[in-house]
Amino acid sequence: MDPRQNPYAAPNAALERPPQPTGRRTGRVRLWCAQICAVILVAGSVPAALLALWEIESIIGSGLVGVLLSLTLIPLALPRVLRWLIPIALVMLAITAGIVFTINFNHWSPTDAQKPIGYTTVVCAAAMQLGWLPILFVGLRYQRMTDG
Repeated sequence: MDPRQNPYAAPNAALERPPQPTGRRTGRVRLWCAQICAVILVAGSVPAALLALWEIESIIGSGLVGVLLSLTLIPLALPRVLRWLIPIALVMLAITAGIVFTINFNHWSPTDAQKPIGYTTVVCAAAMQLGWLPILFVGLRYQRMTDG
């Protein structure tokens, strides 16, 4: 190698073609996945609450599903367009933590927890229905951004 030539210099030849943008495919997939998680959380809260009224032990399964979906939704909703979906996940995590804390703090058996936790889940499910507004807002906002 010639000592006068800088090995770190940029090549003299121009690039054949600049990299082309891939479009918004990744954004659409992320939007779709985030909205599916949010819809399952909001829509699923009603049957989960009704099931908790009938059989309190069902909150173990529905609570676990809610936590897993919430923890999936939070990183999916980090882009600015999707951030309105994060409160849905945070509310579900808060509801689940509150129920677990209440049952453990009061040392309730399933029989003791049946009515108070069952009624609480119904109230929380009703409040979760406000989550349809951010889901709609995010969908409309994303559609407006991609249409131009």
